[in-house]
Amino acid sequence: MNNWKEVWNAKERINRVVIGALVRADGWDIPSGRMEVENWIKYCEHLYSRIGLSVDDTIFEIGCGSGAFLYPL
Repeated sequence: MNNWKEVWNAKERINRVVIGALVRADGWDIPSGRMEVENWIKYCEHLYSRIGLSVDDTIFEIGCGSGAFLYPL
């Protein structure tokens, strides 16, 4: 267990914690709109691919709430 700091600071873990907090702040954790972080990430990835976003694109979002949709970009 000598690598606890590496595990704790892993970018993937931190991103999931941040996305989870943003999803809850947007109200997606209420019973009628509950969405797990994994499902949210898949949902966003699906929408991004449908829109055709690439790494060179610029995003300007107005009224993004907590940023749960924008953060994964």
